[in-house]
Amino acid sequence: LAGAVDAADTAAVFAWAPPGYCSGVSDKAAAAAVFNPLNPSGSYVLSMRNPGDRHVALNLVALNEWERQKAGAIGGGDPSQFGGYHVLRDFKANGVVHQQRFEVPWFGVVRAHYVSRQPPTSPALTDAALTELVGVLESCT
Repeated sequence: LAGAVDAADTAAVFAWAPPGYCSGVSDKAAAAAVFNPLNPSGSYVLSMRNPGDRHVALNLVALNEWERQKAGAIGGGDPSQFGGYHVLRDFKANGVVHQQRFEVPWFGVVRAHYVSRQPPTSPALTDAALTELVGVLESCT
């Protein structure tokens, strides 16, 4: 999946399917299939042509703002890349580096690293969620 948080996790989810089975599911779901807003830390390469990837990019920008405001209110050291308590790093939209104002374009590719200061509150994918996801994918034709 193009925008997966972890390519190995994504491959494991779809490894059970024979070639051609549910073709297009992974392309349409992309990053949205494995994105977890409770544990968003990871590296992302997101195609803005894909609605799922675009949704993840918008969520990353919103989560960044939430974490930034929360950290700014608490104060203390600012470990962000360019200041301002941002947790998005190396944010590039169509090759253009964004330092503190992260804009999601309508076209092209967004590349970024998200380094959350919040500890994960749940595993990236529970056994129950994986079972449910596999059930949904098995039902497609």
